Amino acid sequence: MRASVVILTKNAGPFLDLILTSISAQRVRFKPEILVIDSGSTDETRQRVRRHCARLLEIAPEEFNHGTTRNLAMELSSGEAVALLSQDALPADNCWLAGLLEPLIQDERIAGSFSKHVPRSNSSPLVKRQVLEFDLCGSDCPRINEWEREIPLQRACFFANTSSCIRRSVWENFPFQQMDFAEDQDWSRRILQAGLATAYAPQSTVLHSHDYGLKDLFMRHFEHARAMYAIYGEKEIPGRFPFQWMRDQVGGDLRYLRSSHELSRLNRIKWSFKSPGWQMVRWLGLWLGSNASRWPSFLANSLSLQRHIART
Repeated sequence: MRASVVILTKNAGPFLDLILTSISAQRVRFKPEILVIDSGSTDETRQRVRRHCARLLEIAPEEFNHGTTRNLAMELSSGEAVALLSQDALPADNCWLAGLLEPLIQDERIAGSFSKHVPRSNSSPLVKRQVLEFDLCGSDCPRINEWEREIPLQRACFFANTSSCIRRSVWENFPFQQMDFAEDQDWSRRILQAGLATAYAPQSTVLHSHDYGLKDLFMRHFEHARAMYAIYGEKEIPGRFPFQWMRDQVGGDLRYLRSSHELSRLNRIKWSFKSPGWQMVRWLGLWLGSNASRWPSFLANSLSLQRHIART
């Protein structure tokens, strides 16, 4: 099975060189087609793409949308499968692409696969813990139409276009929908309900994490909760008061900090004090995002991190 690799970029910076070099070094029996769709970079992103001899398509920033731009990428690429990669996700080794393709080759009922996520070494410990919990959701991914088993629907449908591989023949019948965020979760839900399956591919690994400032941390969680409610009709934070949620999250941080052998005692203390404020910002974003349908759309849209990025 031949695959194309697609990267969506905007001001990707020097990190893009590492990604493109890693893609070229993948151990597969074909030379992957590489397509980069850039939405208005003002740095050297486009020059970097050309230096690596990848195919480049430029679109206006206002034309970017997580769903429709990925549909455009699928249309313009030629592989039987298409690997979708974010500009901040670095393949961890030269088996990344082969690992993504393996489930699709083994079983024709697999519509798409997604990679294991590992936080970058320089991430904060709070972010590292969050990424590791994010990746645990992948272990609940149903391989063969098991989405009705007794786990929450949102976990059963978990999928991540940060690093994924989509079977073209399935996408032709199930394209992504126009969405500012979580187009992958919506696609996975429709795939599973149609009797197909997705696969978590832990043999394919990417280094991926975000150390957001507090404003962007709030906006990202607001955006996430708003999208999850739109897709599943379920609130990420159903109650008004954060006491139990904060107890669980801060407690999880403290246990992670105690078990982290790479941190000095001083750093454990520092991050222990930072945890309550960091988690409160997360809670506020999730709670407000879960209730965003009560707000005027212009106000909710103003708190979308993706729309903020598109405007800058």
